[in-house]
Amino acid sequence: MNKDEVIRAMQIIRKECNDANLRNIYNTNITHTMSVRDFEGSQNGSITSTTNYLKNQWGEAIKQTIQENFREAPGGPKSWFNLNETNREAYDNGKLKKFLIQVKMMMQDTLLNVTKRSVKQFVEVMLKFLPKSVTVIDSNTVKNVFFTEEDLKNDD
Repeated sequence: MNKDEVIRAMQIIRKECNDANLRNIYNTNITHTMSVRDFEGSQNGSITSTTNYLKNQWGEAIKQTIQENFREAPGGPKSWFNLNETNREAYDNGKLKKFLIQVKMMMQDTLLNVTKRSVKQFVEVMLKFLPKSVTVIDSNTVKNVFFTEEDLKNDD
């Protein structure tokens, strides 16, 4: 995996994965209370936007990178990175399969990181709006105790 086209493809794919890793699944930019309908709309918009990006732009960019870098791999049809290989045994023994497995793992790792980080951020935002405890003193007096920043950090 030290050929120029492989290194170039890996660099571009890593950049695409890093860009995707910056995305959030949920809208965590919530600064005030809102109606349930507005909250659902905000979350659905964010989820749809991220899903469309990952399915369409991210996957297509990686696919296009692979095709462009290995389209005319040195050595022609007999090269290790032949995208038009039809012989299963040649594909299984070729370097293209190993390269694609590595790309798949990079993409899976990116999706795992995006998901974990997004869920963690969503939980932190929700905890800012939920009381840690509620004490009802009488019908006119209710005491709410909210999570502090220190409480949220200790839950990690």
